[in-house]
Amino acid sequence: MKLSEIAWKKSYHIYQEIIEHPFNQELMNATLSFKKFTYYLEQDSIYTPAEERIEMLIACKISVEYKDDFKQYSIDAANYEKGLQNFFQTNPNVTLTHEITAATLNYVNHFDASIFTPVEVAVAKVLPCFWFYKELGDYMAAHSVANNPYEKFISSYSGDEFSRSVSNYIDIFDDIGANATLDEREQMIDAFYQSATHEWHFIDDSYAMRVFDEIF
Repeated sequence: MKLSEIAWKKSYHIYQEIIEHPFNQELMNATLSFKKFTYYLEQDSIYTPAEERIEMLIACKISVEYKDDFKQYSIDAANYEKGLQNFFQTNPNVTLTHEITAATLNYVNHFDASIFTPVEVAVAKVLPCFWFYKELGDYMAAHSVANNPYEKFISSYSGDEFSRSVSNYIDIFDDIGANATLDEREQMIDAFYQSATHEWHFIDDSYAMRVFDEIF
């Protein structure tokens, strides 16, 4: 069994919980409030630079055959961030909170700690963000209501271009996993699972519009 299949199987229940989460169910059914959607995007704009950083870190550390792939992933993340900022600046209905959720902060720290881990583990940390959203995008595209105002967001994760990018990432994950030590492979599976868990908390905190210091 490929390492990606092992990692997916271990984390599949989290993916199922993400599909069934009210955020995604309401987004798919066009009942999600625009306020919650923009809060999610605001958290995404905080998360995305961390993804950009980890992908550039991987590009610096990984074998030469995959350097260009991760440089491109980092560029794609930067372009996505620019798109978010343009959306915030040009949409009069957007009101930014300038808050951060605990889930967003934890996910960013999870990525930034990769400077201290083997490159194989860093690769594993990012894969759930790609893979989960590809599967989620396909699911929502198949079940979304007609004339959904969130259709553009859904289609960005269900299109052929993103699908090819995800497939390429999975192939890289499996290739480096096949050449990793047993300990590194176990760390890769654990890192994948941890990121999968972060994905659920990211959506849940965004949906609830939680803020990091709300307990005070």
